Amino acid sequence: MGMELKFTLSNIGNIDKALLTIKPLTIVAGENSSGKSFITKTLYTILNALYKKHFLNALNAIHKKIRIEKLIFDDTLNAPAKIDEEFNDKFEQFLNESFDLIEKISISSFNEEERILEKYRDKLSAFIDKTKVDFQERLKRQQFQKQQEAINDIIDTLDKFIYTLNNRREIIVESIDNELKIGLKKNFQTTHLKDLIQHSKESAKLKLYDIGDVEIDKNDTLNFTFDATGIENIQSVKNIIFFDSPVYIKIRQAIEKQDFQLFHFKKLQDKYLKGYPQYIEELYGFIDKKYIDIADFDDISKDIQQKISGKLEVSKSGDINYTDKNNHTIPLSLTAMGISNIGLIDLLLRNNIINRGSFLIMDEPEVHLHPQWQVFLAQILYKIAKNGANIIIATHSLDFLKAFENILKDENENANEIIAINKMPYSEEFSHLSELEKVGYLLDDLSKPFYDLYMQDI
Repeated sequence: MGMELKFTLSNIGNIDKALLTIKPLTIVAGENSSGKSFITKTLYTILNALYKKHFLNALNAIHKKIRIEKLIFDDTLNAPAKIDEEFNDKFEQFLNESFDLIEKISISSFNEEERILEKYRDKLSAFIDKTKVDFQERLKRQQFQKQQEAINDIIDTLDKFIYTLNNRREIIVESIDNELKIGLKKNFQTTHLKDLIQHSKESAKLKLYDIGDVEIDKNDTLNFTFDATGIENIQSVKNIIFFDSPVYIKIRQAIEKQDFQLFHFKKLQDKYLKGYPQYIEELYGFIDKKYIDIADFDDISKDIQQKISGKLEVSKSGDINYTDKNNHTIPLSLTAMGISNIGLIDLLLRNNIINRGSFLIMDEPEVHLHPQWQVFLAQILYKIAKNGANIIIATHSLDFLKAFENILKDENENANEIIAINKMPYSEEFSHLSELEKVGYLLDDLSKPFYDLYMQDI
């Protein structure tokens, strides 16, 4: 079974206040400009920042830097003496010990990390202190003066390693804070976080209950606090995927070619908006992965392939093509949007990107789909959620909602445990209704324009 969460937003975009109930299959429905997309993009950005192993990434980066700087130092030694060989042996032992720590952290849960650190911290810290003394003694000797820059670089990085070992929580908060800032700017394509705040308000607040709080103020600053137990639950998530339009996969090659020409380093990329959201970059990375075992939802993948009479495949050159049931290959640019939309879900299922414990967040996935295919998609998404993934959908489709109403009626108690219906703009009165009553309310509300048009002809 997937996760159950509560998510609140206030003073962000056009949302005064909203309380979202999240279950394995979460639906956010409402008319245009009601805040649905703000919710899905914000939620994606927060989850995507939280589920990464930030402490592990920090240790890895510093460990790699120490190795490189040690190699640079070794190159300055013309004829290493016996004392250098002994020092190198001890330094290699330190690198192996620290790598052993990193390996253990990589397979541990969030709350186990501190316990593992306790076993290594004193030993690694003692070696670093001794190594710094050794380096500083070398600098006092004339023959080592030319090595001063290389030695100082290693000492600085060793200090950072010690700081990281002793300040795990601060490292995690700082890293998540930075990830949130970059993610919000890129996913909303804005250069200032304060642009997300309602004009008359001083700050915007976001809260995932029992997990973390985010506050953005008019000074363009972001503050983040977290609950360790809640973070552990999020870090058990396998993948977090967001997509809102099949157009992005049709123009993938053009976008990536442009990026290759303009940006070669991640630090440089993080300083610029590219004209498309961060979640598309992440999606492109997922698309290229090929799973060699049987996927968690292999049977659902086959159901989709049967429905669309084929499947999407990624060529060695990175092109995405549609291969029909007769094994004819058609460029994606010549393929119907509906096939691209559902075919992408199959591709992610087939390669186990959408798997048990993953999050799939979609903004109006019914776009470009015939009503019959919307019903099919609703059934597929329910089946995925029922089997352990987490699905979040923003929609204003009557056909799509009607399909979920039928599922709620047919599955009854099972569906009520899995499906959460949310309405935008938020209404506290609406939140107290049963899930079936909520769908009925939304169907009446969203069908009113059609009813008004019909009545004009009478």
